[in-house]
Amino acid sequence: MRRLILLISLLMLYLFVGAQNGLIVGATTGLNLSKFESGSSEVSATARPSVGIYIERRKSDSFSQEISGAFSMRGERIDQSKIRSEANYIDLQAKLRFHFLEVLSFAAGVAYYEGVGGRVTSQGAEEPINEFTPESRMMFPLELGLEFFNDSRIDLTYSLSSSRAFNNFAVNLQFPIWSSGRQKKARVSRRQIAHAHIAELTQVPLLVRLNSYGSSLQGDGYDSTKHKEKRSALEQNNREIQLAFKNGYDFGKVYFFESSKSKDIREGNFSVLRDFDSQPISKDKYPEKGSFYIAEFANLEPDTGKFWSNYRIVPSENGGQKMLKHYSSYDSGITYFSLMIKDSTFTRLEDPFPNHVRCLSKSLKRAPESYIFAFPLLYENAWDFNSAVDSLNEKLHRYCSKH
Repeated sequence: MRRLILLISLLMLYLFVGAQNGLIVGATTGLNLSKFESGSSEVSATARPSVGIYIERRKSDSFSQEISGAFSMRGERIDQSKIRSEANYIDLQAKLRFHFLEVLSFAAGVAYYEGVGGRVTSQGAEEPINEFTPESRMMFPLELGLEFFNDSRIDLTYSLSSSRAFNNFAVNLQFPIWSSGRQKKARVSRRQIAHAHIAELTQVPLLVRLNSYGSSLQGDGYDSTKHKEKRSALEQNNREIQLAFKNGYDFGKVYFFESSKSKDIREGNFSVLRDFDSQPISKDKYPEKGSFYIAEFANLEPDTGKFWSNYRIVPSENGGQKMLKHYSSYDSGITYFSLMIKDSTFTRLEDPFPNHVRCLSKSLKRAPESYIFAFPLLYENAWDFNSAVDSLNEKLHRYCSKH
């Protein structure tokens, strides 16, 4: 009991110190499923309730400290009989918690279970068969939590006893009652970011970046005929892209600029923008700096590739050898040429925003031997510029209507 009083005193001290930095005080309730040291296959655990309070001090959005106290019940029964055993504890826990992926957390720490009473009963009997005081225990909890926007949380906890004769599985619900002094950074999920992007895209123009062909220096090896052919092919591609947007995109306003003018767009010089007929647009149509999105046909970025890891033997610092893990990436042999949507910093938007559409004809033209691998993709991917723009337009309208 003295240890229990000491731990409660430390809990109150933690509360006082934490109040200077901001903390959350809340209630917790749940169910325990424990297995005692009997070791008999004929004895099984029964779900018993717990109720208590917790104090959490958030040091940052990714790390917190937590102390909790609860009155908990554990029970077991002997199969094929009416005998029940029940033990009651005061649980005190101290944990470090790491928050990740916006809605998940993992905690580990130590716990002390002070036994406060127990009894063995038989169903239908008025008096207990036996009354006892359970042995106090040190425990080591591991916890996975699912978090909600208001700091409430559902935890799955598995605790191991230092004596290896007792373990406990618990499902707990924690919900805040009071908080003070914590400047919590608002959590914004990818879905919320995507919703904001789609809403903004209905109000601001989409600037389509066209490829520009740089001037080649004349000299040895200069071939004016090939130079003209490449320029002509590039201009034809750009014209097809302009017509595709003119005929297939109605989600919002569209203007065009050449890739060589990207720096002007970043700096807010919108005099380089052109309309569907490659004519300069009027100044009253200029977007605000940063209030636009970028679309372009280009290769998908490396984060869409396949990654693998391996080990290699390298010399160590002490003259021996060591194994070093390294990571590499590869693709399937097809460079997927795609129509992508980017923000005003030329960064591709993240899922779940409909941020790209594959254009298979341009992809496979570069690797015709890989056609066989593309057939499964034909069902849900575009084939050329026109179908890619149509598909993107349809995806944007569908996503906007849902949100």
